[in-house]
Amino acid sequence: MIKKDEKEEETSKFLKYIMENRNGDCAEDVFKRAKTPWQKQVAVELFVAEKDRALIKKDISHVKKLVWAIFAVVILTAVANFASTYIIPLLGV
Repeated sequence: MIKKDEKEEETSKFLKYIMENRNGDCAEDVFKRAKTPWQKQVAVELFVAEKDRALIKKDISHVKKLVWAIFAVVILTAVANFASTYIIPLLGV
């Protein structure tokens, strides 16, 4: 049976590993290093977080494109309105 001190040390090593490799680490590697059920649950939550982050990133890129498209339409409409109101009458067309 694992002693309490060994269990706490193992948990602290696991958490330290996650914190040190937060940006470049993948959930698969964390899952491979997990030994206890709690650590495996943390790794599963990292899998879920990575999937959610990927979906959010994809959705945000779509929203950015949509905002730029709306901005372009508004600018083009304003230019067309300005041209039809002021430029075309000046030209006498």
